[in-house]
Amino acid sequence: MDQFNKIDPSQISTPVLILQGALDPIAPSERQNKLFTRLKTNDKSWVVISGGDHAAFLEAPREHFIQSFAAFIDSFNQ
Repeated sequence: MDQFNKIDPSQISTPVLILQGALDPIAPSERQNKLFTRLKTNDKSWVVISGGDHAAFLEAPREHFIQSFAAFIDSFNQ
């Protein structure tokens, strides 16, 4: 958490995709919102993975995770 808390979102100008598990006890929506709104970049997306936990995206909600990730990457190829 110390490393994460040292990140200054207002200094990030590269594209950012935040993938949040709806059931994430470590990084709840309030924390994600604070990060998302402070990002310097305009190329940003925030996707909440239904049924996802903190690091369990590749289990039950895997398809939603992969589709969200692929759509974000594809948005730069248009």
